[in-house]
Amino acid sequence: MSFVWPQMLWLLLAAPVMVGIYVWLLQRRRKAALRYASLGLVKAALGPGQRFRRHIPPLLFLVGMLAAIFAISRPNAIVTLPSDQRTIILTMDVSLSMRATDVEPNRIVAAQTAAKAFVREQPPDVRIGIVSF
Repeated sequence: MSFVWPQMLWLLLAAPVMVGIYVWLLQRRRKAALRYASLGLVKAALGPGQRFRRHIPPLLFLVGMLAAIFAISRPNAIVTLPSDQRTIILTMDVSLSMRATDVEPNRIVAAQTAAKAFVREQPPDVRIGIVSF
C-alpha cells in the first residue's frame, strides 16, 4: 500500500497529545469536584457502569479523527484480479442526428442492427456493455 500524501500521517502523532489533554482535563475536573461535593454521593447518584460510559464519546471522537487523518493521506493499492473474461463497451448515439435517412431505414436502426450482429459473433467469455449518449 502506498499513500498519495504520506506527510499527512504525521498528524497521527496528535492522537497521544489529544489523549494527554483529555486525561489532564479529567484530573483537573476531579480536583475541582472534590472541593465542592462528597465523592461518595456522586458515585451513588451515577450508578454502576456510568463511570466508563462517559468516556465513550471522546473515544469515538478520537477514532473518527484517526480515520479521517488516515483517509486524508489517500491510501491506495494496486490489486490485480484474475479474469478469464474480456470486456467490450459499445457506445450508441441516440441523438436526433441518428434519425437521418441517409441509411435505410435510418441511422439508429442501422446501428442497432450492426450492434446485434456484433454481439452475436462474440464468444461467450466476452462481457458486453452498452452506453447511450
